[in-house]
Amino acid sequence: MHVDNWFQRNLTVFNFLQTTIPDDSKFKRAMLCPEHGKALIRLSTRLSYMDRREEALEAVQEAAELYRQLAKDDPTAFNPDLAISLDILSNHLSNLGHREDALDAIREAVELHRRLAKD
Repeated sequence: MHVDNWFQRNLTVFNFLQTTIPDDSKFKRAMLCPEHGKALIRLSTRLSYMDRREEALEAVQEAAELYRQLAKDDPTAFNPDLAISLDILSNHLSNLGHREDALDAIREAVELHRRLAKD
């Protein structure tokens, strides 16, 4: 339970900062969002280990959406993180029986990895 509380506290801080820092802030775009995505993925992993699969899915969905937004502005920097989050999302969706959605997520991840390999 201690680890779960630590992640929840960190997410609370990230969410607070996201609502108080202006959207056009370079700090927010460059540091806060990517770190928030990483924290969400770690939280997702921990929740999954605790058999809290629906919550794990929500956390990784939020991370994937965050990286999708960041990749629109800077694909070189954030497509790798987006691909990883989609891979993890696919696993969580599959574990919950959402096979078609899992397949869509992994296909998108594979396409991103192919593009990254070409660059």
